[in-house]
Amino acid sequence: MDYYPYVILGKNSNNWTLNANFGYNFIKSPRDEPLHNQYIYDFSAERHITKDWSVFVEMFGNSSPAAGVDNTVAGALATQYHFSKTVNAFVSVGYDTDQLLVIRPGFNIEF
Repeated sequence: MDYYPYVILGKNSNNWTLNANFGYNFIKSPRDEPLHNQYIYDFSAERHITKDWSVFVEMFGNSSPAAGVDNTVAGALATQYHFSKTVNAFVSVGYDTDQLLVIRPGFNIEF
């Protein structure tokens, strides 16, 4: 079983929400694959355009998970719209160190 403690720092100021997450993933390796514990980080800035609509930018990454494997760094631009207090839709466009362009549309439903 892995163990992943982390700290979340956040600040709201006017129409901005800023976040920084820092963690350390203690990984239990399978017998045939020695894995390294990882540092993991995430930075984001969200701009609230209206009460229901916002745009944000995010950068995240981690240290190398195994010998011979590079660390990962990725970034994304996104927008989201809040239909209600508990339902929103979003679309995110991201790019990472594996040279992958990823488009993620979706919904969040809180309950």
